Amino acid sequence: MPDMLSATQWTTAVDLKARKFYYRTQFNSSLRCIDYSKIDFSKVKFQLRDLDLVKEQPVEYIDIK
Repeated sequence: MPDMLSATQWTTAVDLKARKFYYRTQFNSSLRCIDYSKIDFSKVKFQLRDLDLVKEQPVEYIDIK
């Protein structure tokens, strides 16, 4: 697949006891969390969102002197 940038597109982890879903993606390695305990599922409808609005990994340059 020539358009595939890497084999791993995202990484996820779930804390079932705390009802939290953690993820990071190939474009943003910051750990993000969805706290399911704060969602009132009787009021929230199905939602579909892009994992990354910006398809670019930030790079921090280190100046060595």
